Amino acid sequence: MLPTNTPVDKAFKHGLRELLLSSVYTLWYTRLQDRMDELISRNNVLNNTSYVCLRLRGRLHWMSGMGVTSHEEYTPNKLHPSLASEAHAWLIDFNEIHNEELSVSHSLSSVLSVSNHMDDYKEMLPESLHSVLDGYTGIIPDQATTPRAPAAAVARMKIQQAPHLAPMGQRFVLSLIL
Repeated sequence: MLPTNTPVDKAFKHGLRELLLSSVYTLWYTRLQDRMDELISRNNVLNNTSYVCLRLRGRLHWMSGMGVTSHEEYTPNKLHPSLASEAHAWLIDFNEIHNEELSVSHSLSSVLSVSNHMDDYKEMLPESLHSVLDGYTGIIPDQATTPRAPAAAVARMKIQQAPHLAPMGQRFVLSLIL
């Protein structure tokens, strides 16, 4: 039996997907932002300026809390040559995390489409994420009356998505250690 597509089911899956993604990736984006704040500050010192943003490869990156709040033109500071390798490393790390999150997000959507039952999700997702599932407090279908997905469908999805979801489980464990 395929999962239903009621408003409760949609809200449940959306909330669970967002919780899983934020539980894993918020720390990593915060660390990247801290590095960017430090990079902008050091760049300002080296250039004797006080800019709140820096342009890297055509994209503006802002200090924490300094995003655009109006349509004013902001002139980003030029990157001091001594910071080029650090900025390059930051871009590599940002792209790695961003691309991983996009891949994981698509895989999570596939996993969540198979069932409406938490026990099925626990079978399909890395074990390290089970505590996140257990802590979910959003809208949830009645698990006592929600049918489980066919075991073959769960097993097939687990095999298909495991390579895409493994980095999420590993990053979550690493964030617990750090």
